[in-house]
Amino acid sequence: MPVTFYYPDAVTPTTTLVLPSPRAGWVPGGFQSNDNSFLTDGGQRFVYGKGVNKRYYKGDFVITSQAVFDAFVSFFETQAVAMQNTFSVALPSGSTIDDVRFNHNTIRDRIAQHKTGKHYTVSFELEADA
Repeated sequence: MPVTFYYPDAVTPTTTLVLPSPRAGWVPGGFQSNDNSFLTDGGQRFVYGKGVNKRYYKGDFVITSQAVFDAFVSFFETQAVAMQNTFSVALPSGSTIDDVRFNHNTIRDRIAQHKTGKHYTVSFELEADA
């Protein structure tokens, strides 16, 4: 099942991009927790855990169409503007994640063009507030 990107969101998208199914499935990545800690004068450490505030998703895609590849690069550079703008993603499982952003400043170093034909491998990570 494909992965669909909606900008600015899935309810009122002005741009929609459909990528093929991820090569190894859509991998929920790790979590980033937000803990505050401090050390007292007596040497005792106190930690206040605010819980998880970020969640990461990893995707590895093979794109065989030049038009889809060009649309993906355009989406990254003009709609998402790298890490700047948020968007929504409909996952192969049928669930939609709102307010995600790319976790990369550039996409060119995450693309491999294969010599065996006109297809590309694109690997990237998305970040969402938990």
